[in-house]
Amino acid sequence: MIKLKISKLDRLAILISKMVGSMPFFFFCCILVFIPFIFHSSLAIVQFISSGFLQLILLPIMLINQNIASKISDMETRSNFAKNINLDKKDLSDNEKMIKILKKIDKKIK
Repeated sequence: MIKLKISKLDRLAILISKMVGSMPFFFFCCILVFIPFIFHSSLAIVQFISSGFLQLILLPIMLINQNIASKISDMETRSNFAKNINLDKKDLSDNEKMIKILKKIDKKIK
């Protein structure tokens, strides 16, 4: 089994991505959109949070999470491929043994 080393920063990115991709965060964003309709003076703060924080910080973290997931998927694919190659080699040797046994049986019958 091949293990992928994930740094502490990558683990933090995964944790943040899990929180951002949750329903509570979705509800937070919905509430954030409607705050300026209730409190007109909060428009600047909401714009800063939505453009500055959400777009400039959380989107790159989501991209980092996608890259990590891609690396993990590639490692799993390579591991599965190696396992399948080994099983195929074992099957070939088993098939050769079976052919030898069948030939011996065939000789005895004739």
